Order: sequence, then C-alpha cells, then structure tokens
Amino acid sequence: MEDKRGHHLSLELVHDAPPLRIRYRPGCGERMVLAFSGVGQTTDPDSEPALEFFRSASGGGANHVLHVTDQSRSWLNAAGMAEAIADTARRMLARTGARRLAAVGNSMGGTMALLIARFLPVDRVVAFVPQYSVDAGIVPEEGKWKRLRRMIGDFRFPAVDRIAPAGEQFILHGDSDEELVHALRFPAAPNLHHFIFTGHGHELGEDLKASGATARLVEAGLAGTPADFAAIARAAGGLDRTEYERLRDFRPAPAPRAATLQGDRR
Repeated sequence: MEDKRGHHLSLELVHDAPPLRIRYRPGCGERMVLAFSGVGQTTDPDSEPALEFFRSASGGGANHVLHVTDQSRSWLNAAGMAEAIADTARRMLARTGARRLAAVGNSMGGTMALLIARFLPVDRVVAFVPQYSVDAGIVPEEGKWKRLRRMIGDFRFPAVDRIAPAGEQFILHGDSDEELVHALRFPAAPNLHHFIFTGHGHELGEDLKASGATARLVEAGLAGTPADFAAIARAAGGLDRTEYERLRDFRPAPAPRAATLQGDRR
C-alpha cells in the first residue's frame, strides 16, 4: 500500500470490514491518535480515501496511530461505524498500554474526530475544516457534498451540535462562503478553541502546510497548551472565532453600484 505521495507504508490492518478500515502505526509513548481521513477521491466512490496526517499524528514516532478510513464517506453515519471505531481503539489501547487518546482529521475526517469524542475518552481533538452537518435539512446551503450525502440513508449524527465536555478541542476553518456556512454554526464551548483564517477556503490545511504551520498546529493541539495552539494559529493568520465575528459585524457594507445611485437603467 502507498500513501498519496507514493511512499510505501508498513502498517498493520487491525480492522478490515469495509467500508471501515483501521490501520495501526506503532509508537513508543503513552498517547494514541485516531487519524481520520477525509473523502479523498470522490470520482470513484469505490476507492478508499488516502491516509492523512501520516507524519504529524505520529509525532516523530512518539504516538501510536490508528489511521481510520471510511470508504462509504458517511461522516460516521454508517451503521455500527462509531461503535466499531471505539471498540478497536479500546482494544488497541489495552494492547499497547497507551493511556491517552486524541483524534485529528480534515474535512469529513474532522467531523468524525469531533463526533468520536462522544464515544471515547478523547482528551484532544484537532479538526481542520470540519462540516457542521451534511444533512440538507440542517445546512440547505451546502452544495459541495450533494452526491455523497444522498448516499447516507440514516443520519445518526445529523450535526456536531454539541462539543464533548472533556479535554481540549481545536477547530480551524477558512472564511470562504462554503466554509462559513459550517464554521458559524458550530456551538461555543469552554473547551473549544475555534480559529478562522481569512482569505482561505476548504484547502486550509494544504495552504498552511507550505510554511509548516499545519504540522505545528497538529503538534500543539495534541500535546501543547491552548495558548501554544493560539499563538501558532495567530502567527499563521488565524483569528479567534469570536474576534472574527466581531470584526465581520463591523465591516462597512459594500458601496452601492453606480447604476443604483443614478437609478438602474434597464
């Protein structure tokens, strides 16, 4: 098997019941990280999403990693998927002796990382550009995932409408229109640290990767303090969501078109 850059991976397949596959990468520390993949290549729904956060989740070999892929692209809604992930995580914690559990994901994977904290004692979550919901009844403006969401028969988790109270959770979004329909719906919580990056869209993680900020954000989210994370996010151009919304509310309205000022001539 190869990752999306063509690098050969030697991982142990510890759960293989399609559409769900979970692969284990050994570590030497006390933390285990659930690394959730996004939708990946959507033109071939039978393909398996590529692994994500391969290096950053490992922390240079310190962390045990469970790479989680959902071939059905269900946003954790597939029957029994949440329970299967939780059972596998518990089994691997017992096997490895790891005592702390974290989750990281991008896009769909970010949503899954936030939701799995309802099932497991996850003390850290880092979610890049997660969807609040792909249920058309909840986010009717969502147009990016129309085909995939039609394949979800039952929305077991219609929205990330609450943040698990334990641990620290970190969410990052761009501020394109397609991102804000999700970002501004997430609830506030004392343990949620939500940053919005102006001028970025759904490829935020890739945009920040060139400067190394993505890896630093994952590292701080998994092992640093909220202050550490906030400093890295701000240095990379992020604004705390509360600050972003305050500034957004005070932006001047666009000037009317000249034609409007003179009376539209139609």
